[in-house]
Amino acid sequence: MIAVIGAGISGLAVGHYLHRLGAEVRLFEAAERVGGVIQSVQEAGYRVELGPNSLLADNAVREIIAELGLEERILMPRPVSRQRYIFKAGRYRRLPGDPLRLLGSGFFSPGAKLALFREPFVGGHGPEEESVADFFARRFHQEIVDYAVNPFVSGIYAGDPRRLVMARTFPSLLAFEREHGSLIRGAIRGGGGTGRRTSFSFDTGMEALPAQLARDLPVVLNTSVETLERVSNGWRVVTAQGTTVARQVVLAVPADQAGSLLVGVEADAPGILHAVDYPPLCVVHSVFSRAAVSHPLDGFGGLHPRVEGLFSAGSIWSSSLFPERCPEDRVLLTTFVGGAQYRDHAELPDDALLERATAELSRLYGIAGPPLWQRLTRWERAIPQYDAASGPAWELAGRLAGQGLHVCANWWGGVSVADCLKKGRTLARQLAAT
Repeated sequence: MIAVIGAGISGLAVGHYLHRLGAEVRLFEAAERVGGVIQSVQEAGYRVELGPNSLLADNAVREIIAELGLEERILMPRPVSRQRYIFKAGRYRRLPGDPLRLLGSGFFSPGAKLALFREPFVGGHGPEEESVADFFARRFHQEIVDYAVNPFVSGIYAGDPRRLVMARTFPSLLAFEREHGSLIRGAIRGGGGTGRRTSFSFDTGMEALPAQLARDLPVVLNTSVETLERVSNGWRVVTAQGTTVARQVVLAVPADQAGSLLVGVEADAPGILHAVDYPPLCVVHSVFSRAAVSHPLDGFGGLHPRVEGLFSAGSIWSSSLFPERCPEDRVLLTTFVGGAQYRDHAELPDDALLERATAELSRLYGIAGPPLWQRLTRWERAIPQYDAASGPAWELAGRLAGQGLHVCANWWGGVSVADCLKKGRTLARQLAAT
């Protein structure tokens, strides 16, 4: 029997494929529901996502969605989603979607544009633990770091590119440099080999994905695993409700929880795993009358570079992407406050945080009047950061596998929902074959 501790998207993915491959599996989940941070809520006539808002799928992920029978439930965003906006010099500016339009636009300075031309001829490599910011500054230009890399990393990963390590955060881009000598050359020649990536959700929201994975799975809810103990034929999984002996165990829980379970198993594990950084992140959903908003909201959303000094990391224009989530005469905005670069903002009291977030929305989008509805969701420990402290955690994960303890969680090997799905399927195939 294989025990999976945690029924978030990673645990569900590995559990689903183990079950599908005929392995005996049992999942233990401390909460009363599966899915972890993936939560879709229908409230006051609006459908909102408290966690991930969409799934960015390559060929492998689309294959998984087909295997799950979810293809007919896919909800594609409107074509306007291809337009992305960055706040620069006092207003939102559209980021051109292809290199030719980018070079012809006024978004970047002549020096930054020249750096794009020079990139294929930039030689050398950075240090092993080079940061994301240093990598892109070395290959391109600091302006590109400030107005493209920084808002993207902050908005998608709640991260700080000055601290994130390139080798773990964007390994495929680093591989382009090492194999082709250039990101641009590597993209032209190989493109990563994963197929064109598309972003979408599902008819009832992202929660449809964990719900489908959990179908027919033996998940024990409201059950915390207290300790793991070695036995001759594997591991004893101890809960308040009893014990289970498993030949293999999958740790699909946050790093700090995994560290607590490994007390007595690996002496240095608790310290290593508790050092993995999970900055706080707040999600503010706001609804306004469409007539009260002067901005056209003709895109995916607006991201905020740190150098612009704004309060939030940016907003997704949710009702522009998925009109089904909101009445036609209203707009739904999903705003992100906090992350590695805005920790102090996320620590404000609810009233102060909402007041500042609303004031910024009103100023940036030309909104007259207060929101018609608003909801604040706090994630005290949000997205794990692949910074210097994550290196020892990744090394530990490799050592544990030799003991029959396997990591399948977003603090190792990729943080996105897509990464977790692919990791779960790969690990399940490996375990089922042993």
